[in-house]
Amino acid sequence: MPLEARSNQSAVLDARTSLEKSAAPGRLRAFLDLYDEMRDGRLVPHRNDLDLRKLSAFLTDLTLMEIEDDATITYRLMGSDVAERMGADLTGRNFLEFLSAKERRGTARAMDLIVSRPLGLFSIYLNQYARGVLSRNESIMLPLSAGDDDKVTQIIGLHLVQTTVNYATVGDNTIIAADTFGTEPVDLGNGVPTADEIARLRAVS
Repeated sequence: MPLEARSNQSAVLDARTSLEKSAAPGRLRAFLDLYDEMRDGRLVPHRNDLDLRKLSAFLTDLTLMEIEDDATITYRLMGSDVAERMGADLTGRNFLEFLSAKERRGTARAMDLIVSRPLGLFSIYLNQYARGVLSRNESIMLPLSAGDDDKVTQIIGLHLVQTTVNYATVGDNTIIAADTFGTEPVDLGNGVPTADEIARLRAVS
């Protein structure tokens, strides 16, 4: 399906997933509804379609990332609450540098799938923050096109803490996705992989 194609399908979590897995299902649904509004029937909205006024309720928990190549996914924007949890504003830094070695390859593949299919992903995972906090987090990541050619290269994400799990030794760096508990696709109208395909995608080989 070409990216300029119209889609009558709202962004919905795959049937295998219910919003009950989210710690804030109302907030997640409101974000998905706003994404649908921004894409205005298209498969993927353009970055220029982002309405910061309408996004204001989510800005502190948002990130905007750009996939530059297989080894570089750059933060273009990081909300203040995300930056506080991370211990620094990582705008301009490579997202992949902050992943655990265990999760890096699988996560890079998953991020590429978001822009190449395109589709969204909802994930629940463990972050180990440099300040010594372990927390169970959730993120929903959705594709954006950018530039004059409308190529899909950017990802907007909403990131929420579900619960503080434990306290650990203070470290030098925050580790994103020290462990992953589940990843589910968000169908934008172009179909989604099966659960087995998602599992194989994330497998480190």
